Amino acid sequence: MSAATLNVSVNPNYMPTTIYFEWGGGIDNSYGNRVIPTPSSIDGSASVNVSAILTELTEGTRYYYRIIAANELGTTISSGYSFTTFAKPIITTKDITEVTTNSALSGGNILSDFGSPVSEKGICWSTSSNPTNSDNKILSSLVGTNFTIPITNLIPNSTYYLRAYAINSVGIGYGNEIILKTYTGTITDIDGNQYYTVTIGDQLWMAQNLKTTKYKNGDPIGTTSPFYKDITTESNPKYQWAYLGEEANADIYGRLYTWFAVTDTRNLCPAEWHVATDAEWNNLEVWLINNGYKYDSSTNNEVFNKIGKSLAGTSLWVESNVEGSIGNHDFPVYRNKSGFSAIPAGFRSYTGGFTSLGLNSVWWTSTEDTSFPQFARVRILSNVDNFILNNGYPKNEVANSVRCIKD
Repeated sequence: MSAATLNVSVNPNYMPTTIYFEWGGGIDNSYGNRVIPTPSSIDGSASVNVSAILTELTEGTRYYYRIIAANELGTTISSGYSFTTFAKPIITTKDITEVTTNSALSGGNILSDFGSPVSEKGICWSTSSNPTNSDNKILSSLVGTNFTIPITNLIPNSTYYLRAYAINSVGIGYGNEIILKTYTGTITDIDGNQYYTVTIGDQLWMAQNLKTTKYKNGDPIGTTSPFYKDITTESNPKYQWAYLGEEANADIYGRLYTWFAVTDTRNLCPAEWHVATDAEWNNLEVWLINNGYKYDSSTNNEVFNKIGKSLAGTSLWVESNVEGSIGNHDFPVYRNKSGFSAIPAGFRSYTGGFTSLGLNSVWWTSTEDTSFPQFARVRILSNVDNFILNNGYPKNEVANSVRCIKD
């Protein structure tokens, strides 16, 4: 809405009276403009309706106005009035959840319709950036401003751009754009746990943390009793734990394994899969850096590779106020762009305590640290950073998550 009509009633009280409006817009309740109404002068004893048209107004803006009436006895200034121009709806796009090979959940939250009721709302998506409601779309029939809807009939191993939209009498308002990467397929471990897989470059990864309790041949992977037991006196501890010993945590975050369990010849991963090596992690990182998955392209330094956000799943990370970090939700288009779907599973320390759930992820590689044989290489994501860190952890002190990769 870029125009408005001002209407008031003025009684000249038997005296010739000249009339004009003062008006303005903004938060300071100012009246910096003048407009002459029709009629601009009146006389007699009856009230007269006067009006003026304002044009070239800004959508969704609050304006103020008042009437000035002057005759030979003086000037009268009315009380101030205000109105807000209509505008396209303001809407945000919800984070993507429940991704599969061919579907996902998303939605929108309408923050304002500026007084013009929404006639249609939904999600639109495309394989190109900036989708519109002329592309693929699904409508929401839910009452209210907050809605979640399933997106179906997607193609496996594909990248989509999607955003929420809402329509009112002024036009279409679009939410922030989010990238959706569908999974490639599924695999099943010896326990019968099923995992989604994701193709990144020429590698095929698990899109979830491993949670098996058995080696590939069916032998059980032990655990300590009590599970808080210090294991540092053991030369090659082979254990697994659910975080805090709660099996429900294993379902969500996967299990935490010692490095000696990870590298046992009986193999933790399903057939034709293995625990990723340090070199395979390096290949993943290089591919992401070279193919536009960096939040910030100002540096190619390995430590500050700025690809962490493209690896991180869209939920469970503790919020952070660090701009661009994994836990900062102001830049959703980068989040999980790769489909790796990293979640902050924390780790188990040498004393048996569990820590950092929601704050970071630590994954073992199957590679020893050549400089310090008592250490093995790991990868770390933190909610307050946006890089993936290559570090060494002591083999017999901690338990970390595991991601498997296709042979």
